[in-house]
Amino acid sequence: MDSPQLEDGYTRIANEILEELAKTQLSGHEWRMVMVIWRQTYGWVKKEDSIALSQFINRTEMPKARCKEALDSLCDRKIVIRGVPENRYSKPRIYSFNKHFYQWKRVPEKRYTGKPLLRSTGKPENEYRKNGTTKETRQKKELKKLYVETSDEVRLSNLLLSKILENHPNFKKPNIQKWASVIDLTHRIDKRPFTQLEATYKWLFAENVNSDFPFVVQSPGALRDKFDRIQAQMGRDLTEAEKYERDHGL
Repeated sequence: MDSPQLEDGYTRIANEILEELAKTQLSGHEWRMVMVIWRQTYGWVKKEDSIALSQFINRTEMPKARCKEALDSLCDRKIVIRGVPENRYSKPRIYSFNKHFYQWKRVPEKRYTGKPLLRSTGKPENEYRKNGTTKETRQKKELKKLYVETSDEVRLSNLLLSKILENHPNFKKPNIQKWASVIDLTHRIDKRPFTQLEATYKWLFAENVNSDFPFVVQSPGALRDKFDRIQAQMGRDLTEAEKYERDHGL
C-alpha cells in the first residue's frame, strides 16, 4: 500500500507510554518485538494475544535466535509480559505489553551500546569483538567440557602440579580445568593411556632421573609436545626387568 490511511486501520497508543519509552533504552531488535506485540494486541483492540515465535520471525524478518533473545530481554525487564495459555501444548505463548512503566527494569545508559545484552554475562555482545573474538567462539568456550574432581584428567593435573611444587614451591597455580583439557586431548587424540601418563609424570620427577635430562616439563602441554622423546629417554633408563614388565604389560 503506497499511501497508508487511518481509515484502513490504526493502533491506539497512550501518549504517556510513548513518552516513557522515549526515555527507555531499547535495542533495535527489542523495538521490533514491541511493534509486533502492539500490532497484534492494541491493533486489534486487545490487551493480549497468542503470538507464535514464527509470527515474530515473519513480521520482523529476523533470525529465530535474535527474536527469542529480544523477547527474553523484554520479559526479563518486565516491559513485556509472557503468559502460558490454558492448553500450553497446542497454543503459542500469550504476550501483552506492560503499560505499568514503573515496573520496568531500566538499563543504565553508560553500559548500553545499542545492542541486546547477552543473558549469560549481562555484557553487550560487541564487547567480545574488541578482543578479536566473536559470539561463536564465545559460545564454544562456554560449552567447554567441565572435568569433575574425580576424573582422571583432574587427578593427573593435580598429580603433575604436586610434583612441580615439590621442586618449585612458588610455582603459580594453574587453571586445573585447562590442564585437564590438555590431558583429555593427549588421551583421546594422541591415544596415550592414563596409566602411561601417570607413569611418565612420576618418572620425570623421580630422584634417580639423570640430572642432565634436557626436558623441562611444567605443564601437560609441554609433556604432550615432548612425549615421544621423553618415552625414548625412559626406555634407555629402564632396567632389563622393567623393560620386560613394560613390554608384556606386567
